[in-house]
Amino acid sequence: MGGLVGGIFSLISHFLAGIFFYQSFAPEGQPVWLYSLVYNSSYVIPDTILAIIIVLILINRIPSFFIKS
Repeated sequence: MGGLVGGIFSLISHFLAGIFFYQSFAPEGQPVWLYSLVYNSSYVIPDTILAIIIVLILINRIPSFFIKS
């Protein structure tokens, strides 16, 4: 759950930074918000999915490290 929430906030922060700081890189005629959303989604979403998968694998392999009793 934490990986998903972190991924969502990461996408939001990168999206907003793209709008405010990198608007000059958007192609002419394309809305800046759309350019920022497409560009940042292309790497934040796969990165978040990969991080969640890796954590799930680690939880199954070494549960005592993650779950303290």
